[in-house]
Amino acid sequence: MIFWPDHITLKAGTENTGNIVAESREKGYGMVHLSIVSRVSGDTSLAATLPIPDGMELSITPPADFMTYPKETYYPTITVSTAAATPAGRVCLFGS
Repeated sequence: MIFWPDHITLKAGTENTGNIVAESREKGYGMVHLSIVSRVSGDTSLAATLPIPDGMELSITPPADFMTYPKETYYPTITVSTAAATPAGRVCLFGS
């Protein structure tokens, strides 16, 4: 199971982070690939996709690809950075 942060708040020209929680189950062996699929027009995966705003960058660390083992919990971090010219507003992202 993967739990993404509910929200990350920041102003133009700054960066902020949020924790992702990835929990494996009893048969939890396997490679995990975390990615930001798209920006969406609402809070659900059924919403229309939109481009990421100019000046906004997203990254996941440690590497977005990692091996899981049974009954373990992993805490990757998502970092959102914006340029000073990034337009203000609410941005909803969909991750997988």
